[in-house]
Amino acid sequence: LGLILPFGNIWGPFIIKVPKGSKESDFRHLLIAFETILTVISFAISIGLIAEAIYSEYNISQIKMAAYIFLIQDIVIIAVAVITALLAKSEC
Repeated sequence: LGLILPFGNIWGPFIIKVPKGSKESDFRHLLIAFETILTVISFAISIGLIAEAIYSEYNISQIKMAAYIFLIQDIVIIAVAVITALLAKSEC
């Protein structure tokens, strides 16, 4: 969901119900905290770069850098999703 819907990587894990206090619940809270921090940092850096690009008369290199940061964020989200799926599969 994180690649399709806005902030889906943060609210997506809340859709799947797990028993409270379970190992899975603790893992999901840790995952949500990590992805929230990742998203906030990447958005802050990208917005800062875009604002700086606008103030410097639309510097295209800064806009490209902001896009690359979002690309890196998406790659990290995909990597975390794959690792999470593999860990869940190995525990079954």
